[in-house]
Amino acid sequence: MSPLRVHPRRLSPRLLGVSILAVAVLLGCRTAPDAQQPPQVTLRMVGPDPAAALVTAFARRVPGVTIALRQTSSPMLAVQAIEHDDTDLGLAFADAAYTAHVLDGTGSKMRAIASLHVAPLFLLVHPDSGIRRISDLPGHTVRLTSAGPGEDPRFRLPFRASAPGDSAPMDSSVSSLSALVLSAFGLHQSSLLVRDMAPPEGLAALRAGTLQAYFTSAPSDDLVREATGAGARLVPIEGPQLDALRRRYPFVQRVRIEPGTYPGQTDILHTVGVGLVLVCRADLAPDVVYRLTRAVIEELEQVSGQQTVLGRIRLDRVPVTPIPLHPGAARFYREWELFR
Repeated sequence: MSPLRVHPRRLSPRLLGVSILAVAVLLGCRTAPDAQQPPQVTLRMVGPDPAAALVTAFARRVPGVTIALRQTSSPMLAVQAIEHDDTDLGLAFADAAYTAHVLDGTGSKMRAIASLHVAPLFLLVHPDSGIRRISDLPGHTVRLTSAGPGEDPRFRLPFRASAPGDSAPMDSSVSSLSALVLSAFGLHQSSLLVRDMAPPEGLAALRAGTLQAYFTSAPSDDLVREATGAGARLVPIEGPQLDALRRRYPFVQRVRIEPGTYPGQTDILHTVGVGLVLVCRADLAPDVVYRLTRAVIEELEQVSGQQTVLGRIRLDRVPVTPIPLHPGAARFYREWELFR
């Protein structure tokens, strides 16, 4: 039996021309988006370290988007700036972002892009102070963490999850985290010689020995490196007393810092801290936020494990944010989970 042969049907010149035109149109539809340049967008950003590292990553990974950074020392200012339409992006402490979101309810102007690292609470002491643990602090000269100038007066302690309808003022637990820790251990500030000092003055006093203990909590650890490099010791903040503290203030997290992270640190350092969140305006274009979120994840994947602020961020915790995700960020994380 001879094999079956199929003869192609000859197309008329008119039909052939229509077919070629249709293919050309289809190809044009496929290539047009690739040929288009993304629209140029300039965004404002407010925040402390690692804001500069994020801006650098965005410049490399997000074509068409320019970030104008206003670097500050306080992660509280991003919340106010977004509420007042003074910024598009910012870095905020998790508890402050959550509190502001709850207070504003459905009218909140803020959404989350990513949870970043936890800002630890450090207790630095003079090497000759004799302070080995929190319970050794009474009778010593101590500098506590405190709210910075210009911070939102709504955020005064105690932090409450039942913010709506509660007329009591609230505070970021970060700005008063040292006071919370002292209270958890049954210590009263009246048992200390409390000194209110700016960081440069406090570090100089710590080196001189006129200040025996210095609490600090900040996204950047430059101050801690400077102090330990000059001989200050790090005292652990640990114990069962912290369990009750974390139940009352859910954004207080346990932090473990590996040996050798800071000069003179030979053992694991246990302490507590509060997370830092990359937030944005709720009305920011979803496509722009999608690309920004992708850039954050790509950068974190590249630097993961490095001894840098970004390198120490846990990728599995990035989508876990204290306030709702922006739709553009949520879309990226859904795709990331499906295809990674």
